[in-house]
Amino acid sequence: MKPHEKADIQYPRHWPYTVIGTDAELMKITIKSMFEGRDIVVKESKKSKKGNFVSLNITLHVLDEESRNHAFNQFKTVPTVKVVM
Repeated sequence: MKPHEKADIQYPRHWPYTVIGTDAELMKITIKSMFEGRDIVVKESKKSKKGNFVSLNITLHVLDEESRNHAFNQFKTVPTVKVVM
């Protein structure tokens, strides 16, 4: 693939996201409610050494690039989420 060339991603598919934030339970509850009725799996992953931050691995069924990007932006609206990857 050349620079500036778009990857050929086949949709629909399950897309992995990682979110990092400060309250695992609140993030899980909020994210699951945002995507209620959708095929989503949310699992706690790692905690920071001091326990101030936690990461969640999320897998969400997305229909196309637009729905994938929309989900990414929705995760960023959760107050306790600090980083979305």
